[in-house]
Amino acid sequence: MKNIGIIGAGRIGSALGKILSGAGNNVKKYDSDPSKSTDDISAVADSADFLFLCVPSWGFREAVESVKPNLDPKTIAVSLTKGIEETSFKTSDALLEEILPKNQAYLILGGPLIAENIAKDEIGIGVAASKKKQNFESLAELFKGTNIFLEYSPNPASVALAGVLKNIYATLIGIAEGIGVNGNFSGYLISKSIQEMVKISLALCGEKETALGTAGVGDLIATSFSENSKNRSSGIEIAKSNSIPKSEGIVSLPLINKKLGKDAKDFKLLSALTDIIENKKDPKQTILSLVS
Repeated sequence: MKNIGIIGAGRIGSALGKILSGAGNNVKKYDSDPSKSTDDISAVADSADFLFLCVPSWGFREAVESVKPNLDPKTIAVSLTKGIEETSFKTSDALLEEILPKNQAYLILGGPLIAENIAKDEIGIGVAASKKKQNFESLAELFKGTNIFLEYSPNPASVALAGVLKNIYATLIGIAEGIGVNGNFSGYLISKSIQEMVKISLALCGEKETALGTAGVGDLIATSFSENSKNRSSGIEIAKSNSIPKSEGIVSLPLINKKLGKDAKDFKLLSALTDIIENKKDPKQTILSLVS
């Protein structure tokens, strides 16, 4: 039995809590929403063997700084955040490097892990990234016998970026679905999304394998077509109402554009999504212009 701390008792935090508790572990959860919390944040972090950070990007820094004073040196932090900090343009791996005590072990957990599905004992495939493989091995042992299976990656920055990009492009595919264009067109958008994800990964991380793997393409497909996907539903909402909801893909879009700088204009789909969300262009006309 392991002591598990979960910061953020939303969909994915609750799903993980259910799975790990069912596997016989001692699980404590904290959420900034008092109605979701079961424990004090210090109690959740204190003595945890694994501390899962299941908070959105806009609350990630605060969450990590809040638990830092109570972290045991042996605790392994696991981030499921798939976004970018607005002020620093940093992904979760870079923020953990900045904030956590030196030598504190951490992993970035990406891949297709739709909360509602894994909570119903459906299979989830995670990509756990750490520069030290023993951290992955410890996490894989924790999930042994559950419905979550893990792949190893030695590239935390690439896995974190893949999570950001798949949310952005899943939002665009959601918009296409919302305007009634899917099927063949969705296949086209997926293929072009993969191409752009690979090019952005090369530009920002220097490698493309992660974007083409489970953390990239695998998660993109799951997020784009799952009825439980927040980014997909955000795209549908944009298409149907012209309102702009808050989701990781939408929040991350301008930040990716800024990280790419002048090269952002070279990405056709990224530019189309920017036109819809930031420049308020008509979603249907903008999506259809991609093949005109």
